[in-house]
Amino acid sequence: MKRIVLAGIAVSMLTSQPVCSMAAETVQPGKIGAYGAAQCSYAKNYSDVETLLADTELVVYGEVIHVRGFCDSGTIWSDLTVEIKDPMSSALKAGDMLHIYEQKGQVSVEDFIGSYQDPLLKEMWNMRYANETDQERAETYICQTDGTDLTEAGDASVYCLKMADPWMTEEETVYY
Repeated sequence: MKRIVLAGIAVSMLTSQPVCSMAAETVQPGKIGAYGAAQCSYAKNYSDVETLLADTELVVYGEVIHVRGFCDSGTIWSDLTVEIKDPMSSALKAGDMLHIYEQKGQVSVEDFIGSYQDPLLKEMWNMRYANETDQERAETYICQTDGTDLTEAGDASVYCLKMADPWMTEEETVYY
């Protein structure tokens, strides 16, 4: 039972393909340029573990082996590569890899500004960082979070996943 209680903590979100990217492991302490909170309008709250599990199609215990931050129009995401350690209630097996997307993460100021398609928003952010050199923009990071710590390589968790609706993604089988 102790193993299942963790499941309520690790519900993860998925999204479409990234617009820009960088390796989150390269972020250096003290180089964070902005810090904000991300909101997920499709996040679900569960009153108990039984309700969560009833709404879940896959339950796996896995370890994050790589984190890649990317952004899309100013929304920062993390693509977690998760190695399954215990498939728990799924047809997957230990050693299989999953990609789990979280709406939180960190990217360089350069990638953040470059993710905007709207020229007015791009110009607004360029003005905010007008005093920084190109190198400083590449080495300074913007962090968005949902109020929880950013996921890092080596983190392990139980993931409760549900298949995404077909209209949410171009890929065949995507879980969130």
